[in-house]
Amino acid sequence: MHAAKGLQWPAVFVPGLAVGERSRVFPAKPRLSTRWTDNARLIPFSLRGDAGDLPELRGLDATSREAFTDACAARDLAELLRRLGAALPDSAAVARDQWARRMVDYKITQWTGLRAQAARQAGKPPGPEDSGTKLRANALIKPLAALGMSVEGPAGTVYGDPRGRGEPPDVGEWQSMFLMSPSLSIRGGTDEIQHNILGERVLGLPAEPRVDKDKPFSES
Repeated sequence: MHAAKGLQWPAVFVPGLAVGERSRVFPAKPRLSTRWTDNARLIPFSLRGDAGDLPELRGLDATSREAFTDACAARDLAELLRRLGAALPDSAAVARDQWARRMVDYKITQWTGLRAQAARQAGKPPGPEDSGTKLRANALIKPLAALGMSVEGPAGTVYGDPRGRGEPPDVGEWQSMFLMSPSLSIRGGTDEIQHNILGERVLGLPAEPRVDKDKPFSES
């Protein structure tokens, strides 16, 4: 709205209106994103009746936006776990045991992530908490995706509804997670690098030999 009308905002979110490869014609087509900042069909969480149970966007700075994105991702994963547990019959004892193990892994990952988030909010540089969070998340997602695919059975080989009918918002979620999960160990810092960080900064182990430490990259 024009400033002359007396209403101003420091930022305006227009989900789906973008340029480049991610561009869409406004209003945007439905997306899998559950963040109101990305999905034009969602109202801001603060206006919903269940706002107390939803992630809060505390500010428009980079740290607040990152925290909001992480909180939404954690909530999506928790909801996916809940739906998976609800789909398992009591007779599927082995699958339910595996699901319970994944729930324990999720809570540990969540608590470790909160430690990393608190360190960032305090202005501290990335430390062992971030490495621990990433390693635990990797160890959670891979078996979780395999469990979800096994529960879906033959339907897990199909992405979407082949008959073109209306699809639920989480269609293809397990397939996407299953195909994506192997990449977690090499992107954003390999598992080996995260283990080195924990070994050196937490356990106090000697650092790996680096004969080129004092040389510029062009000479190493």
